[in-house]
Amino acid sequence: MSFQFKDNLIIVYKGTAGDFEWKDNVEGTYNITDTKQQRRALSYFDEMVEKFPDINKIYVSGHSKGGNKAQYIGVLRGDMSKLKKVYSFDGQGFNENFLKKYNKEITDNGYKIYNICNEYDYVNIIMRSVSNKIFIKSTTNIGNEDTRYSKIVHILGGVHSPYSMFKKENGILTLNEVVEQSEIMKNFEKLFEYYDANMDEEDNKFMYYRMSLLMMDSGKEVFGVECPISPKGFFKRFTKLTREFTKNESDLDASEITSLFKPILSDIGSIIIKGKISENSR
Repeated sequence: MSFQFKDNLIIVYKGTAGDFEWKDNVEGTYNITDTKQQRRALSYFDEMVEKFPDINKIYVSGHSKGGNKAQYIGVLRGDMSKLKKVYSFDGQGFNENFLKKYNKEITDNGYKIYNICNEYDYVNIIMRSVSNKIFIKSTTNIGNEDTRYSKIVHILGGVHSPYSMFKKENGILTLNEVVEQSEIMKNFEKLFEYYDANMDEEDNKFMYYRMSLLMMDSGKEVFGVECPISPKGFFKRFTKLTREFTKNESDLDASEITSLFKPILSDIGSIIIKGKISENSR
């Protein structure tokens, strides 16, 4: 979406829309440096620049996957004098190959790119950051559901909503105060960095693929023949890496992590167990 405000062109990318974009998210964790949806976002940006030639200032924004697209624009088009700032909200990062391919662009243009994140957000911690991160106090409540499980699901959805970072004052939405990233998310970010650095490529692909299935309606159909299968010995290696990390990370609060991420960890756990059973049956 694009709109003009005075002499400013504002381009905004929405978050993940449908299963095919979830597939694109997963492919972004592989060795692919430029995914299909990132390239489409860049084409749209270039079209808007051509459509509004007299604009003096351009600002790019987006939430979640849209934030990742916005950051992608900042890296590849940040050398444009008209592009003043990129404001991502809770956008995920990029894989190592992307960082290597665009090292110069990231170095030169990174000062324009900001990622504004809920202090408890869990999407911005995925992969490597190319942005200046700013963490905002969360206003997510525990919801009105009766069960503890439902409240946790509500919180998980809430902390990734951009609305959880705003307050309404005199009819105007303003950002909450800037804070430090929550300790639990600092530790989870370290955990995912540890996985990415130490996992085999096939294990890493499988982990992100199975995590994405939790959010997809028809993931296996979308991935088709590209659907990753459980690598032999995955569960054993995954468990070993996790134990190694928690052993060396004294600040990790296992009970807090379990409470906050139980809906996700339970599903992943059952998937991993099924993977283990299928491996043993081979």
